[in-house]
Amino acid sequence: MNIYDYTDVFQAYVDNVTEKDYFIDMISKDNELHDYLNNKQIVKINDIGCHNGSLFLKMMNRLGSDLRNKIIELDAIDPSKPAINEFREKDNGEYNITYFNMAYENFEPILCYDLTIASHCLYWSPSLECLVKKMIDNSKITYITLRGKRGIFEIQSQFKHCVGNKLEQFYNADDISLVLDNMNNDKLHVSKHLFTSDLRISSCKLSGDVEGEKLISFFLQTQYSVLSNKDKNNVLEWFRVKPDTIPHDIAIFIIVNNEVDNG
Repeated sequence: MNIYDYTDVFQAYVDNVTEKDYFIDMISKDNELHDYLNNKQIVKINDIGCHNGSLFLKMMNRLGSDLRNKIIELDAIDPSKPAINEFREKDNGEYNITYFNMAYENFEPILCYDLTIASHCLYWSPSLECLVKKMIDNSKITYITLRGKRGIFEIQSQFKHCVGNKLEQFYNADDISLVLDNMNNDKLHVSKHLFTSDLRISSCKLSGDVEGEKLISFFLQTQYSVLSNKDKNNVLEWFRVKPDTIPHDIAIFIIVNNEVDNG
């Protein structure tokens, strides 16, 4: 199992960071997206790394006035079976959702989407450029969110030997910028939006704090309990010299593919 299979660990992170608000705010202020969706009767969405559906449902709530009386077709993709199952439990039939319990590398789009969202789901692929190209080629509008260099990237870089997922590529937003720069931007309109969110880490300073152990487990993608005593002490000492809230940088890329016309 990977750390995202432990939904309580993921929730501990969500409860201690403000970054999800930035994504929802970007969606709500995206006039080009709103104008495009207003002209659609059927809206096709691809949520890559959907996890338990929280981000999608928040997005739909914010876009409610634009999507009223429209048919929403969602392809929800995530390799974590527990997370997908939790999403299914929230599904009340309001949207036409098809679930794919797999990594995006193994997913083959059979239609072209109006909107693709990919929030923090690209860190574990050695073929970053291929995945980004597949997203963009199969969507009119694509939102990609990735970390900057402060926050979780900083923590993982400090304790690389502790990171439990050996597929971790330690990407940050600069890597997406490089991929997009190398693509054919004649057909793309790309905008990059940088934010600094707050990441509360006070619970990570206390030995035996349950929430702190869940947060550290999320940061290092391994259960805190399997860390050696030496690593636990080093991790705790690193957090103790930090303020209770540290900056966590994120970047949101909005890519419009002008060659895609979904009618």
